[in-house]
Amino acid sequence: MISRDCSILRVGVCLLFTLGTAGLLCGQSMKVISTTVPLPAEDEEVSLPGLAYGYPWKTEFTSIRWAVDKEEGDRIRILWIVSGSNGRSRPQRVRFKLDVLDDSGEAVGTYVKSMIFRPSTKDQKFKVKMKVPLEQWTRVEALRITVNFIVGS
Repeated sequence: MISRDCSILRVGVCLLFTLGTAGLLCGQSMKVISTTVPLPAEDEEVSLPGLAYGYPWKTEFTSIRWAVDKEEGDRIRILWIVSGSNGRSRPQRVRFKLDVLDDSGEAVGTYVKSMIFRPSTKDQKFKVKMKVPLEQWTRVEALRITVNFIVGS
């Protein structure tokens, strides 16, 4: 009876340890921020206000622009260039989600990417390629960007 209770206790302790460290290894959200901006004209840069985290340092996304990368039949591939900076002396991991929205606010295209800001960098560029059906791209009116700053980075 004692050995069975000991086995259950060992399994329980191992499970708690595994669950506790899994969160650290996978990363947890420090802060989630979202902003919506009108779709700029092609090759026009638009600022991304409020997509920042940190004190006394600051990691932030500052602007976004786009260009048609390629047309593939009934689809269009858009190249997004996202700029940002990191005032931290170490890298900062971020989960970046971009939704292109039609005039009703419905997402017609979504892209999710993990990004890493280099330590102490200004104006770092990230490239994001997104394919959208041409018919839906013509309806795009706005961008919704959601940023998840990750703990343990």
